[in-house]
Amino acid sequence: MTRIASTSDARILAVSSERAESMPSAIPTITKPYAPCEPGYTGDPKKSCILTNQPVGCVDDVECGAGFICEATQCFEGCRSDHQCSPDSACVRRQCDKVCHQPNVCGINAKCMADNHRPICSCNPGYLGDARVECRIVEEPECRADNQCPFRHICVYEKCIIGCHTDENCGADEACINKICQNPCSIFGACGRNANCRPINHKPECTCPANFRGNPNVVCELEVKPECEIDQECNVGKICENSRCVSGCRHDNNCPRHLACVNRQCQDPCLLPNSCGISAECHADNHRPICTCPSNFRGDAYIECRIAQPDVECEHDLECSVDKICENTRCVKGCRSDANCRFEETCINQVCQNPCSIYGACGQNAICKAINHDRVCACAPGYSGNPHTLCSRIPVLPECIVDRNCSLGQICQNQRCVTGCRTNANCPYDETCLHSHCQLVCQLSGACGQNARCTPVDHQPHCSCPADLTEIHRSRASPFPSLVVEEILIVLSARYA
Repeated sequence: MTRIASTSDARILAVSSERAESMPSAIPTITKPYAPCEPGYTGDPKKSCILTNQPVGCVDDVECGAGFICEATQCFEGCRSDHQCSPDSACVRRQCDKVCHQPNVCGINAKCMADNHRPICSCNPGYLGDARVECRIVEEPECRADNQCPFRHICVYEKCIIGCHTDENCGADEACINKICQNPCSIFGACGRNANCRPINHKPECTCPANFRGNPNVVCELEVKPECEIDQECNVGKICENSRCVSGCRHDNNCPRHLACVNRQCQDPCLLPNSCGISAECHADNHRPICTCPSNFRGDAYIECRIAQPDVECEHDLECSVDKICENTRCVKGCRSDANCRFEETCINQVCQNPCSIYGACGQNAICKAINHDRVCACAPGYSGNPHTLCSRIPVLPECIVDRNCSLGQICQNQRCVTGCRTNANCPYDETCLHSHCQLVCQLSGACGQNARCTPVDHQPHCSCPADLTEIHRSRASPFPSLVVEEILIVLSARYA
């Protein structure tokens, strides 16, 4: 460090001779490393030691000039903080250095100005950017609005980038989704399950495919014609469940005559426990077991058959078979009460008869079933009411009321959606209603002229000539050059002038 002379130094040198005689002839030199000063001396042992009562050169940094600090009562060049340096310098490793002379203090194409010990960076004229990193030359903006950018591009920070702000930035078959032009049908859930999706005017148009029905925005289900609606539409031994005929029964009428409905299945009633008496023979008829005693046996076939005695067939009705009574020790056909008849018959005028065979046994649209010698009436499936008088069909909720309740390509007839149309409103936009059927407008005969291009627009054909063809008249396009066409038109005009 450079030492600066001061008035205190002059005072130190001008010591009186008397005091000089009392002082040692020379200040001892400290040669031992890191040794402390001698008794009566103070200071930095690495530099110099002075008498404790020797006058002091400086006490604080403020006593030294700018760019200097006080060390061991002496002023040396250096600093402890930025405030001890000039405004364009900063204290770096105890030395005042120019802030703008430091490496990489500002970015490329930037200039530096020092103020209050800190660098201030700014871009050179004609440049813009972060002056601490890099300044780039100012370029003419590529765009200022979206309409200055190509199709499917938008203007962001004066640059055209791929993207969109609204549907208008996209094609008619696209929509602006998450700032990107996308097919609206590609989004999950755009249409219901099994539905067809077609992008029209930035929106997904959902329709159910052929042979499907339902709400295309929710679900389209396969339209399967029901196999049945009531049990009577199924074969014997089957019933109608969920519009399909399945094996099973609800009552005896669902089974063949030789079977009975037991636990919803058609079974042989003779196989049931105790269907007939001891030693009796059984055969099924009209869904019931018919019990008879074998030859040379007599008795109640539903209880027990015993070997018959000679010349005596019966003594009372119980010894005769069903449908018979005992008359003069002989069993003859007839009845006295329901007990002489089968389970499904009743005694009427001494004859066992099915009570359901009597006219008016049950009401209209009702099913009659003979049980325990009496009739039981019940409304047929799909009907309700009083089974003894009249059963009416249960109304079915209509599938539709007006045409708009049906999908495109369908109309409402007799409260059901059927294929067809009344007006163009019943058809998709690219089809027209012709002879009560939706037909593609561009596939109709004569929709456009020869070699013309057809585009469906709002149920009507839109005809236009390709780029390499010239329109001669509305219904015909010809691949003649435009000059030849003009010559033909001139000749035709002169001919009919």
